[in-house]
Amino acid sequence: MRPAGAARAGRLLLGSLVVVVLLGCLGVTLARASQTGWGPAVRAASFAPLALPAYAVLALAALVTAARRRRRLRTLAAAVVLLALTGVHAAWVAPQLVGAPAVVPDGTPRLRLLALNLLGGGADPQRVVTEAERGDADVLVLSEVTPDALARLDAAGAASRWPHRAGEPGEWVTGTVVLSRVPLGPDRPLPTGFGSWVVDVRAPGGDLTLLATHPRPPIGDADAWAADHAVVLDAARAGVDVVAGDLNATPDHAPLHDYARVGLRSATELTGAGWAPTWPAQGRVGVGPLRAPRLVQIDHVLVGPELAVTDVRRVSVPGTDHSGVLAALAPRG
Repeated sequence: MRPAGAARAGRLLLGSLVVVVLLGCLGVTLARASQTGWGPAVRAASFAPLALPAYAVLALAALVTAARRRRRLRTLAAAVVLLALTGVHAAWVAPQLVGAPAVVPDGTPRLRLLALNLLGGGADPQRVVTEAERGDADVLVLSEVTPDALARLDAAGAASRWPHRAGEPGEWVTGTVVLSRVPLGPDRPLPTGFGSWVVDVRAPGGDLTLLATHPRPPIGDADAWAADHAVVLDAARAGVDVVAGDLNATPDHAPLHDYARVGLRSATELTGAGWAPTWPAQGRVGVGPLRAPRLVQIDHVLVGPELAVTDVRRVSVPGTDHSGVLAALAPRG
């Protein structure tokens, strides 16, 4: 191929790539803005934070291109639109950046809670116990707990360290279990497709009501996903202090906005921890040798207005495709 032909082919390939990226980002923006319950749109909205850097790079490229051309009005107009879209996505991400860990008086009792999905019971039980101990977790909210996985956790030391229990294990992805160092009250199941349980926790700073949940993912038409979140939201309205687990929803989804409206906000957001995706972790998802990084933030600890969050971080455990969320909670003065 002649140099001119190669250059033309390169420009065509680059232009095609730009069009594909732009169309994908526009689809994500529309899905996030519309908050429709249509399954493909729900799944697309999960990736809204990723469109922010894409729009920013495209806007910069358009500005550079306009500066080099004589007839640049059309390119400048495109740059303005791309900058506006960058601003829209920045506004959506901003609430995750502006918070700060709460400062509470010395001696204020804290409750440390770890939410972790075990991937059908496949997470390494010894590492679960080790990471929970390292984080000084008082309460573990575990999703996708099978009977065998619970037995292996107990054999690894969970039985003695967190002897109080709520919820129940189940087959494959259906089991949700609460393990606690502090006493628990009677548990109450919720009618969700996977396990969801409401239980009172006798926390050091006073009793609190925990909703441990694992709504179904937004596959297909996402109707089951929406139905499960409606059940959880009704329970939240009735009065809970913490919602924790694999929510299968990101901060860009309607359910997280609904929970915020009833006073339950993400510990990650409250502390200003920024975009903190939790899935897919540990290189468990990919094609051939290519492994996907963590892309979506679906594991959460949501807290009510009576609680402060003094610290939050992600926890990695081999054998699961989720990162856990460990949050330190304290009563507000």
